[in-house]
Amino acid sequence: MKYVLLAVAVVAASLPVRAADPCQVARLLAPGPFEADDFGSSIAFQGEHWFIADQKAYSLCSGSPFSCSAGAVYVYQKIDGQLMHIETLVSPVAQVADNFGFSIATDDRFLVVGAPNSGSPGRTDRPGAVFVYTNDGEQWDLAYIIEPPREVWRDFGRLVALHDGTLAALDKVNDRVLVYLLDETGYRLTDELARPPGVSDDAAFGWSMTAAEARIIVGAPRDRSRVPVGGSFHVFAALGEGRYELEQSVFSTERQQLGTAVALHGDELWVGASSADRTIENQGVAYQYRFDGSQWQRHQEVRSSQPGRNWAFGSNIAFDGQKLLVAERGGLAVHVFERSLAGPWTHAARLRAETPGAPVQFGFALALQGTDLLVGAPDEVDFGGWPPYGAAYLFDLACDDCTPDLDADGALTVFDYLTFLNLFDAGSSEADFDGDGELTVLDFLAYQTAFDAGCA
Repeated sequence: MKYVLLAVAVVAASLPVRAADPCQVARLLAPGPFEADDFGSSIAFQGEHWFIADQKAYSLCSGSPFSCSAGAVYVYQKIDGQLMHIETLVSPVAQVADNFGFSIATDDRFLVVGAPNSGSPGRTDRPGAVFVYTNDGEQWDLAYIIEPPREVWRDFGRLVALHDGTLAALDKVNDRVLVYLLDETGYRLTDELARPPGVSDDAAFGWSMTAAEARIIVGAPRDRSRVPVGGSFHVFAALGEGRYELEQSVFSTERQQLGTAVALHGDELWVGASSADRTIENQGVAYQYRFDGSQWQRHQEVRSSQPGRNWAFGSNIAFDGQKLLVAERGGLAVHVFERSLAGPWTHAARLRAETPGAPVQFGFALALQGTDLLVGAPDEVDFGGWPPYGAAYLFDLACDDCTPDLDADGALTVFDYLTFLNLFDAGSSEADFDGDGELTVLDFLAYQTAFDAGCA
């Protein structure tokens, strides 16, 4: 499969583009009315809604008619295949440099927004806060404001994760993750996940974090407890009632910044190591781990198709069980991997944005829903301007799918026929090529037609 990317403007103020592209659906710029400064710094989705944060947007300050760089979160809805801006969320206690939207996360009920330099209604200092929103069917309303414990004096909420009623928020200063559980009164603090024993005190514990499958995974890519800048990651398993225990710590024995990014789906965990050496110094890799019932074991490693020195492949990861997206910050690219039916993951595409803004942070934020991929480039500028205003790119990962290539090796061979037969015998819906919901001889005919048509 091949993806050739050129920008498509979707707002009046965006740049001219070179040509339409079948895979890049849209290039989004901040919709206003606030001046943008870091648009695309964090991205999330929930159902039909997509959220793009600008943690430095010049929104209105509380009690003032003037704007300040407090941050904002823009809500989009996909309408007729396009992402349309429908709402803008700002902090109810906005002050200069709140960083509202520094991190965002969603589950099937809530949107949470971290603001690590924010004050809160109950405090006069600015220790950070987490704002929780819910949708009433028409708009997103503030439901809760989570204030940190009194001993936290800054940087609370720099990173947030959310899953099934459990909210995890980084307390960066104290090297811990605070866990909150939703009950009838709101979110209450139930546990703290401290930096595990043996992890160096400058490990950047909490640089990356995800919550899923009754676990919280925390990366510490600067951990030097085994080797300088080796890195580590730590898996905490739920005990119930918002309590967790350390299930496993994995320490690197090579200099690679293990734990730069983490993504979990089912019993499969992907971990970035953005400075790993392979054929090129500091090119970076991403590792697949699987849970065998007692511990997490490394199974596979994926790399860039076009590696470069210090390109930081593995600096960000998105994973939904079917597709794996790995950002390569220095290469200004996001790599797409697909699982072959034989098991291993194979490289499918290398996505890049062609824009005069030359975003060096393309892939800083990723969100994947089905075949829609949204990529943040918060440092992108138009016409050489300053400061970096930012952009977000929407890709359709199905734009160039080769449907009959069932073994995902990029070619149509007899092995695709064998794969189809195996799927048919197993009763898999993937063999339903005529789309009637049943597996019959007509699916064989439909598959033959697709195979004969070939793929571009």
